[in-house]
Amino acid sequence: MKEMTQEQKIEMGKRLRKLRKLTGNLSQQAVADILGMDRSSFSKYETGAANPSMSVLLKLCAIYDVGIEELLGGKENELTFCEREDENSEDIPDMRFGNLTENEVILILKMRLMDSEKRKKYEKMIIQDDDTE
Repeated sequence: MKEMTQEQKIEMGKRLRKLRKLTGNLSQQAVADILGMDRSSFSKYETGAANPSMSVLLKLCAIYDVGIEELLGGKENELTFCEREDENSEDIPDMRFGNLTENEVILILKMRLMDSEKRKKYEKMIIQDDDTE
Protein backbone atom coordinates (compact mmCIF):
# COMPACT_ATOMS: atom_id res chain seq x y z
CA MET A 1 0.00 0.00 0.00
CA LYS A 2 1.27 3.46 -0.90
CA GLU A 3 2.39 5.54 2.10
CA MET A 4 -0.28 8.05 3.13
CA THR A 5 0.49 11.75 3.44
CA GLN A 6 0.20 13.30 6.90
CA GLU A 7 -3.00 15.06 5.82
CA GLN A 8 -4.50 11.74 4.64
CA LYS A 9 -3.54 10.08 7.95
CA ILE A 10 -5.23 12.87 9.91
CA GLU A 11 -8.39 12.66 7.78
CA MET A 12 -8.52 8.87 8.16
CA GLY A 13 -7.98 9.31 11.90
CA LYS A 14 -11.03 11.58 12.05
CA ARG A 15 -13.08 8.97 10.18
CA LEU A 16 -11.85 6.24 12.54
CA ARG A 17 -12.91 8.27 15.57
CA LYS A 18 -16.37 8.96 14.10
CA LEU A 19 -16.86 5.30 13.24
CA ARG A 20 -15.71 4.23 16.72
CA LYS A 21 -18.23 6.59 18.32
CA LEU A 22 -20.99 5.34 16.02
CA THR A 23 -20.17 1.74 16.81
CA GLY A 24 -21.57 1.62 20.31
CA ASN A 25 -19.60 4.69 21.45
CA LEU A 26 -16.67 2.37 22.13
CA SER A 27 -13.55 3.49 23.94
CA GLN A 28 -10.16 3.39 22.24
CA GLN A 29 -9.21 0.65 24.71
CA ALA A 30 -12.17 -1.51 23.64
CA VAL A 31 -11.25 -1.29 19.94
CA ALA A 32 -7.58 -1.87 20.74
CA ASP A 33 -8.55 -5.00 22.71
CA ILE A 34 -10.63 -6.29 19.79
CA LEU A 35 -7.66 -5.68 17.45
CA GLY A 36 -5.23 -7.31 19.92
CA MET A 37 -3.04 -4.23 20.39
CA ASP A 38 -2.41 -1.69 23.11
CA ARG A 39 -4.49 1.48 23.33
CA SER A 40 -1.59 3.81 22.60
CA SER A 41 -0.96 2.09 19.26
CA PHE A 42 -4.61 2.44 18.26
CA SER A 43 -4.66 6.05 19.44
CA LYS A 44 -1.88 6.83 16.95
CA TYR A 45 -4.19 5.78 14.11
CA GLU A 46 -6.88 8.21 15.27
CA THR A 47 -4.43 11.10 15.63
CA GLY A 48 -2.71 10.44 12.31
CA ALA A 49 0.61 9.68 13.99
CA ALA A 50 0.76 6.15 12.53
CA ASN A 51 -0.42 4.30 9.47
CA PRO A 52 -2.36 1.04 10.14
CA SER A 53 -1.22 -2.07 8.29
CA MET A 54 -3.49 -3.61 5.66
CA SER A 55 -4.50 -6.39 8.07
CA VAL A 56 -5.52 -3.81 10.70
CA LEU A 57 -7.43 -1.82 8.05
CA LEU A 58 -9.34 -4.94 7.03
CA LYS A 59 -10.19 -5.72 10.67
CA LEU A 60 -11.37 -2.13 11.17
CA CYS A 61 -13.60 -2.50 8.11
CA ALA A 62 -15.15 -5.61 9.66
CA ILE A 63 -15.54 -3.95 13.07
CA TYR A 64 -17.13 -0.79 11.69
CA ASP A 65 -19.01 -2.55 8.87
CA VAL A 66 -17.62 -0.27 6.16
CA GLY A 67 -15.72 -0.76 2.93
CA ILE A 68 -12.02 -0.04 2.59
CA GLU A 69 -12.82 2.93 0.30
CA GLU A 70 -14.87 4.58 3.03
CA LEU A 71 -12.19 3.97 5.62
CA LEU A 72 -9.45 5.39 3.40
CA GLY A 73 -11.55 8.35 2.26
CA GLY A 74 -12.64 7.36 -1.23
CA LYS A 75 -16.30 7.93 -0.36
CA GLU A 76 -16.12 11.13 1.65
CA ASN A 77 -19.88 11.66 1.82
CA GLU A 78 -20.57 8.30 3.48
CA LEU A 79 -19.92 9.68 6.99
CA THR A 80 -21.82 12.96 6.71
CA PHE A 81 -24.78 11.57 8.63
CA CYS A 82 -22.66 11.37 11.78
CA GLU A 83 -21.06 14.81 11.60
CA ARG A 84 -22.11 17.22 14.33
CA GLU A 85 -21.51 20.92 14.95
CA ASP A 86 -19.14 20.00 17.75
CA GLU A 87 -16.88 17.25 16.39
CA ASN A 88 -15.50 16.68 19.90
CA SER A 89 -18.95 15.83 21.23
CA GLU A 90 -18.98 12.66 23.28
CA ASP A 91 -22.73 12.16 22.83
CA ILE A 92 -22.87 11.21 19.16
CA PRO A 93 -25.89 8.89 18.95
CA ASP A 94 -25.28 5.20 18.53
CA MET A 95 -26.62 4.50 15.03
CA ARG A 96 -25.74 0.81 14.79
CA PHE A 97 -26.10 -0.90 18.17
CA GLY A 98 -29.03 0.77 19.92
CA ASN A 99 -28.75 0.53 23.68
CA LEU A 100 -26.27 -2.33 23.95
CA THR A 101 -23.62 -2.19 26.63
CA GLU A 102 -19.99 -1.83 25.62
CA ASN A 103 -19.37 -5.50 26.48
CA GLU A 104 -22.28 -6.59 24.26
CA VAL A 105 -20.93 -4.53 21.38
CA ILE A 106 -17.43 -5.97 21.91
CA LEU A 107 -18.86 -9.49 21.81
CA ILE A 108 -20.62 -8.79 18.51
CA LEU A 109 -17.52 -7.21 16.99
CA LYS A 110 -15.26 -10.05 18.11
CA MET A 111 -17.68 -12.49 16.51
CA ARG A 112 -17.46 -10.55 13.23
CA LEU A 113 -13.72 -11.19 13.19
CA MET A 114 -13.97 -14.94 13.84
CA ASP A 115 -13.63 -17.47 11.07
CA SER A 116 -16.96 -19.01 10.09
CA GLU A 117 -16.36 -22.35 11.84
CA LYS A 118 -15.54 -20.71 15.17
CA ARG A 119 -18.47 -18.28 14.78
CA LYS A 120 -20.90 -21.15 14.17
CA LYS A 121 -19.64 -22.89 17.31
CA TYR A 122 -20.27 -19.80 19.45
CA GLU A 123 -23.61 -19.06 17.81
CA LYS A 124 -24.75 -22.60 18.51
CA MET A 125 -23.64 -22.26 22.13
CA ILE A 126 -25.39 -18.90 22.57
CA ILE A 127 -28.51 -19.36 20.44
CA GLN A 128 -30.06 -22.61 21.57
CA ASP A 129 -33.64 -23.70 21.73
CA ASP A 130 -34.52 -23.85 25.40
CA ASP A 131 -36.08 -27.32 25.47
CA THR A 132 -35.25 -27.89 29.13
CA GLU A 133 -38.27 -26.05 30.56
